[in-house]
Amino acid sequence: MKKGRVLWAALGAAALLVLAGALAWGLTARHAAPASPFENLMTEPEPYWKDNSGLNGASLKSAADLIDAGRIAAQGGELLSADLMSHAEYCSSVGEEAADTAYIAGGRQVWVVKIHWPHGFDHPRVGLIERCLSTTIYDAETGTPLGTVFESQGEGG
Repeated sequence: MKKGRVLWAALGAAALLVLAGALAWGLTARHAAPASPFENLMTEPEPYWKDNSGLNGASLKSAADLIDAGRIAAQGGELLSADLMSHAEYCSSVGEEAADTAYIAGGRQVWVVKIHWPHGFDHPRVGLIERCLSTTIYDAETGTPLGTVFESQGEGG
C-alpha cells in the first residue's frame, strides 16, 4: 500500500507542477503588462475647443448676445469692456503661456468681458469679494462661458 500512496503523491505533485507552469505561462506570455502604465496616454491631445480663427463675425456671437448690461447694472456692476480676441491673445495679456492646451486652442476666438463691482461681489463659494473685478471668458462661436477670474481691487480699486 505504500507504493500506491507514493504513486498518488507523485501524480499529485506532477499535476500541481503542470498547473503552476500553465498558469505562469498564461500570465506572462498572453497577458504581459505594458512597460509603463502611462505608455498609451496621449502626450499632445487635440484641444477640445478647436481653432476657429477663420470664422467671420456673422458666425460668431455678439457681445450683446452674451451680456445683459441691464442686469449687471441692477446688481451694482459696471461693464468695463467686452473684447473679441484669440485665446492666445488673452493668455498673453495676462502673462500666461499662449500655447494650445488640451482645453482651448490658441486660435480659438473668445470674448473677454470685464465687470467692476465697486460695492463687492457676493461669490457663492467664497463670500463677499470687496471692490471686485470679474473677468469672464466666453467662447465667441457658441457663447459658452469658459471661465471667470475674480480679483479684489484693494482699498483704492
